[in-house]
Amino acid sequence: MISQRGVMLRHAWPGNAALRTVLHGYATRPNPRFFCVRPRRMFALLIPLVLGFSLDEIKIVVDTARDIATITDEQVEQLQRTAPSYLTLDAAHVNLVAATIAANRYRVERSIILSIAHHESRYQAQATTAEPGGKTSCGVMTPEPLATCRPSTLLDGYLAGAKHLRDWLDTTNSETQALLGYAGGWRMIRACAKGEFRRSAPPHDDLCQTPAVFRARARWIAHRDLKPQN
Repeated sequence: MISQRGVMLRHAWPGNAALRTVLHGYATRPNPRFFCVRPRRMFALLIPLVLGFSLDEIKIVVDTARDIATITDEQVEQLQRTAPSYLTLDAAHVNLVAATIAANRYRVERSIILSIAHHESRYQAQATTAEPGGKTSCGVMTPEPLATCRPSTLLDGYLAGAKHLRDWLDTTNSETQALLGYAGGWRMIRACAKGEFRRSAPPHDDLCQTPAVFRARARWIAHRDLKPQN
């Protein structure tokens, strides 16, 4: 578990070795569930690095270290309950760490990308789903179908999905349209602007409700809603 967290954090910011080093220090703390990091110690470690960072980098590293340090057993247990057949408690914790890194890296909501991961792959890095045109959706948040799935880590899956969502958010300036775009591209955005967009195969549900489904599941994951959402 410790080495897995360390690997994820070392690869989160490949262009900045100092950021990776600081985050790796928090990733390799021995508690298997969550990190007990005193704020004074955290900032003391950051001070020598501050002069070499941009303000955005400083905020990212502080926010990420803080958010990882404050992952609780309750959060881990709640995420595990969303997919008990797929997640152990340790796997749920690793998913929370990876999602936290990706969410901070690309400035998206952690519970939303976890909600998408639940829908797309049940949080599994190696999950595959056949798509039209001979392509395959490949694990975790599956941002775009590929001709062939390449080996990737859990963090790779969250980073790719979070970046894809950020691209849609920047393009549309609308969370609803961004979530529609993530799920079905411009075709779905245009169709939903005119009304319903029904799935061609059973159960013929209205795909324009996708953003509402993602948000409802995000509330469940964040323990703001007690009932699971499909």
